[in-house]
Amino acid sequence: MTKFAHPKMVHVLFALSILISPFSAEIKPAQAQSSALENNSASQLLVTPQESSTENTEETSEEESTKTTVADLIKQGNNSYVETEFEQAIDFYSQAIALYSQNAYAYYNRGNSYRKLKQTEEAKQDYAMAIRLNPDNYYAYYYRGILLSEEKEYEQALAHFSEALKLTDQNPAIYEKRGATYTKLKNKEAAKEDYKKAIELYKKSGKEVKAELLKRKAGIVSR
Repeated sequence: MTKFAHPKMVHVLFALSILISPFSAEIKPAQAQSSALENNSASQLLVTPQESSTENTEETSEEESTKTTVADLIKQGNNSYVETEFEQAIDFYSQAIALYSQNAYAYYNRGNSYRKLKQTEEAKQDYAMAIRLNPDNYYAYYYRGILLSEEKEYEQALAHFSEALKLTDQNPAIYEKRGATYTKLKNKEAAKEDYKKAIELYKKSGKEVKAELLKRKAGIVSR
């Protein structure tokens, strides 16, 4: 199972992987990839010309040029995101999407940029598209779930957190968020179980303070 990586680090890792292939590096939330993500390849995302001809050679060259352009745009978007220039990041990701509309990563990180700007509807739409293009991206489920929870759409948020946990069972933050959602839905026992799992995983990763704070919170829920 994949391990949870800090979102900041995720974007740096993505920026590096994008330089290799903008289309194969769709969503790689952490250094330790699931087998499904590891099996993603450019051939699964692009239709490569099969005939050998001058025309096809020209088309291939044009395709390679487009790939390079998309990679450059995404790299610039990543750089802007890291510098907290979110509007500029959105512009770069939008340009990349205009050139290649099936790039799940561009939608995902544009969604992150919209979320940072509190543009919730746009963020939810981009996360939904990222999920449609790459259902293995548990971060998209996670962040879309957070937005839904903030809008008090607790049942939908719960479904998103649960989908994320189907993809990774080693992410304490997702268990914690789902526990909080169960609390909002008055399901104290389910909330307590999720908090206990989150505490276990926080301790396992050396985050004792975080685990202790959540332990106190879980104690309140269990009364």
